[in-house]
Amino acid sequence: MAYEHNLVCFNTFDEEESWTLKTYEKKNGYESWRKILAGKMSPDEVIEEVKASGLRGRGGAGFPSGVKWDFARKAPGDQKYVVVNCDEGDPGAYMDRSVMEGNPFAVLEGLMIGAYAIGANEGYVYVRQEYPLAVQNLEIAIKKAEEYGFLGENILGSGFNFIVKVHRGAGAFICGEETSLLNSLEGKPGEEGARSELVYEGRKGDLVMTETITKKQLPEQFHMTYRSRGVYNEVENWFTEKEPGLTLW
Repeated sequence: MAYEHNLVCFNTFDEEESWTLKTYEKKNGYESWRKILAGKMSPDEVIEEVKASGLRGRGGAGFPSGVKWDFARKAPGDQKYVVVNCDEGDPGAYMDRSVMEGNPFAVLEGLMIGAYAIGANEGYVYVRQEYPLAVQNLEIAIKKAEEYGFLGENILGSGFNFIVKVHRGAGAFICGEETSLLNSLEGKPGEEGARSELVYEGRKGDLVMTETITKKQLPEQFHMTYRSRGVYNEVENWFTEKEPGLTLW
């Protein structure tokens, strides 16, 4: 039986320059971001869409993303951050690297939508030291997004402000663990600390952690579209309800 490729994260990879803004917009990139900032979706509505989609974290715990975002939005404090964990240290694991190198604008759009939903105005992408091309393409994508008004002050005239910074890790495997990553991001030794599965409080503001693969699926997931891309059981003719959506492995 022939299967049609159903690409989201890699949907630009059939183009010669998959990493460019021109290619990303050709593939309907930033349509969701424009829609949201045009006032068609409030932060609460975005969170409800993510909940309805069934999207879960892909870092191992599988915690529902919409629930995590809801907690982050409701957490007290004026300053909030979003951190994307791109420090994949497992041997042979190149999921994050592939998308950052080949489709960096998808990572940024998902990050920006998440920031809008929880009320963050600053985000960080933590990338492992051994990914120089991924860092380069991400930094180029950030500059282009700022140039065209998708990032920065008063984005697309919406009044929403958001900046993104790329942080290179020190090549330590342990920094893929979230508390170690946050310590490293703050200039401390990359060592494990007390952890929460939800929101980190008291670190100069509130933080919500996410895996790269979670963020980059957001632009196309609203919300039945995402569920319809689930794991298909050909024999029994069903899409799984407990783990809807797609994954890369």
